[in-house]
Amino acid sequence: ALIPAFVLGTMWLFSFPLICDRQMDFWKAMETSRKLVFQRIGSTLLLGIACGALYIAGLLACFVGVFFTLPIMAGAIAYAYDDITSGAGGAAENPLPALR
Repeated sequence: ALIPAFVLGTMWLFSFPLICDRQMDFWKAMETSRKLVFQRIGSTLLLGIACGALYIAGLLACFVGVFFTLPIMAGAIAYAYDDITSGAGGAAENPLPALR
């Protein structure tokens, strides 16, 4: 059950940033997040693995380490989202709609 949860979590990694940044609906943000992740599947899988390892390390530090690792993970996800959405790809490569 851990592998499907990891795959789904990685596919929907950018759902919350899309909802906040682009004011998308829930399901549209999840679908767009999946498309963004599959554009760069290798780097986003590595990001998911790194964030998972950091979270487990925080849990192993008597749960106190989570308070230190969560901001690092949020920053890494925000940086990856910004890197992917503001990339130099053309309109055919970018599934994001233009801002209103």
